Amino acid sequence: MHTRQVRVAARLGAVLSLVAAVSGQQQNVPHAGYVYPAGGQRGTRVQVKVGGQFLDGVSGVLVSGPGVQASVVAHDKPLNQRQIMELRDKLQALQKTPADPAARKEMIEIRDRVGDSVRRNAAPVLSEFVTIDVAIDVSAEPGARSLRLATPLGLTNPLVFVVGELSEFRELDVKNTKADAELGITIPAVVNGRVIPGDIDRVRFPLRQGPQYMPGDVDRYRFMARKGQRLVAAVSARDLIPYLADAVPGWFQSTVALFDGNGKEIAYQDDDRYRPDPVLQCEIPADGEYVLEIRDALYRGREDFVYRIAIGERPVVGGALPRRENTRTMEPGAADRAGVAEREPNNSAREAQKVRLPIVVDGRIQQAADHDVFSFEGRAGNAIVAEVHARRLDSPVDSALELVDAAGRRVAFNDDHDDKGFGLLTHQADSLVMATLPATGTYFVRLWDVQRKSGPEYAYRLRIGPPAPDFALWVTPSTINAIGGTTIPMTVYARRDDGFDGDIALSLDGAPGGFRLAGGVLPGGQDRVRVTLTVPPVPGPNVMRPPVPIALQGRATIRGKDLVRRATPADDMMQAFAYRHLVQADALRVAIVARGGLRAALRIAPERAALKQGASVPIKVALPPGYRAFEHLQFELSDPPDGITLGDVALEDGGATFVLRADAAKAKTGLKGNLIVTISGERVPPAGQQPPPRRRRIVLGTLPAIPFEILKPGAP
Repeated sequence: MHTRQVRVAARLGAVLSLVAAVSGQQQNVPHAGYVYPAGGQRGTRVQVKVGGQFLDGVSGVLVSGPGVQASVVAHDKPLNQRQIMELRDKLQALQKTPADPAARKEMIEIRDRVGDSVRRNAAPVLSEFVTIDVAIDVSAEPGARSLRLATPLGLTNPLVFVVGELSEFRELDVKNTKADAELGITIPAVVNGRVIPGDIDRVRFPLRQGPQYMPGDVDRYRFMARKGQRLVAAVSARDLIPYLADAVPGWFQSTVALFDGNGKEIAYQDDDRYRPDPVLQCEIPADGEYVLEIRDALYRGREDFVYRIAIGERPVVGGALPRRENTRTMEPGAADRAGVAEREPNNSAREAQKVRLPIVVDGRIQQAADHDVFSFEGRAGNAIVAEVHARRLDSPVDSALELVDAAGRRVAFNDDHDDKGFGLLTHQADSLVMATLPATGTYFVRLWDVQRKSGPEYAYRLRIGPPAPDFALWVTPSTINAIGGTTIPMTVYARRDDGFDGDIALSLDGAPGGFRLAGGVLPGGQDRVRVTLTVPPVPGPNVMRPPVPIALQGRATIRGKDLVRRATPADDMMQAFAYRHLVQADALRVAIVARGGLRAALRIAPERAALKQGASVPIKVALPPGYRAFEHLQFELSDPPDGITLGDVALEDGGATFVLRADAAKAKTGLKGNLIVTISGERVPPAGQQPPPRRRRIVLGTLPAIPFEILKPGAP
């Protein structure tokens, strides 16, 4: 065999050995993993690529906000296993032919096609590419937008696309080495790039971390700068893709370095205080050419390691007082009280700044050992809340908060307090204490930075006063894809403020006709509940409804007042295989799709279940005729609480009956919530089909949420 043929066949055999290892097939939900470039300048037209999975038939692009229009240009998928095997057979046939130039060329093309497909299939969630054309109006508002693709299976999850004001450059799609030429740019500008895997032909398979963790390239940008310029290079990477489920630390951890014309490093940065995206600041020492370099801190490369870098003389805000953004009101329905400024010295109880409640103090940690102390008069039995807003207002303060009495005895202490509304903060560094005062007298609130850091930017807002009970809501996911007439689960999360623990009634806010929410109560004392949304049917088998934005709201009575709060759309995102965060989205959008399926809504009776410990309740389900095409139907509880089980399923004409049971020992009296039941089955094969088809269990539908309550055995 010709030497080149042997080399090509060997490389093809290496990549084909990976085909069997490709796994992790997910549900057929349209998914978008990245968009590149992740933005464009106002008044320009840019062609971008979206990487994802299950994007067959992609036909449209939804971009939030006015002034941006986008359309689909092309869709590219890797070869599937059958196609790869066919090419292998073709290669084997070519190897038996005379070694002419045409045959060798075809063998190389086969190797390249198969190698590309195997590498892409190794990371299925990024294996497909959709090219879209984006037109940005000159009057479009600058800032981040949400971009979704529309497919016959519904909408993808949203991705960040930025409308910018500066000139934009795009990195050359080459596998960089030290010898590669840098991309020349003119500043100020924004550069768009990706730290992708390096030359895969130089890497032997299998890799210890898998092919999706290839050694990454290094991107470099050359530009002219003048002596004395205060250059700022601000990276947006984690800002674009906040969390990666299958990477540590959970995002593209970029680093940037600045080199002079002789290759000497003159500045380096790998973060921006507590933010992962680096901001490099440097005073240019001399006129000449400079090179900015960006890479991954762990020297990795991935298709979704996307970045934007704004380079030029740009203002950088270090800190500001007073910090009033995003703080809650002092009382439900009331405006913020006028704040007072912290006054030094106030480092001890003897020097404490006296305040009268309720109060908001604007302060700053001015030196490493700074402890800001505030005193107030309190009465026995009164409830007091002290809360710091700092990290949530983009301040680096890592606060600790202590409440002590006049004798120095600790009444309450807190270091970190989680706030569901700030899912992009992996370190929730703000503090909150709430306590009932044990006696009448003088009390002290002491605040300090636990990392003993300080400076002009270490500003905070401190709220001290009686509790102001309130709540906030989030609903996930932000994109719902449903066959017309079916029911889909959603999850509602609550932040309960200042001791509020009552029921929250949930409802749709201004949704079009035909939408129905089931399980619309978040029980008192709980901060999470699963509900279901039933969508209206489509008019016909091939009719597609345009995506519908809907809203959900919560209502509760607090201190005799009726409070209504709209739920913020969000997505529950995983970080580094383990941690989960709520990341806010632009809107809650529902795509009603018309692909084949069971389009009639499922009905149950009774719609609520009062479960006595040690007893059971039968639930009847009316099944549409389409279910007759399936057998071995199974009804299963999805993530039920301890002590509640489902059993004794009986199929009957037009429906089924199953039983919900509450275990006498495990089910807790008084527990309330919703039960989510899914139905699965196996499709009945055509009679006489040979060979018999392989049976596969599929999920057929979800029942409307069933509200439940656990009662004592003797309860009426």
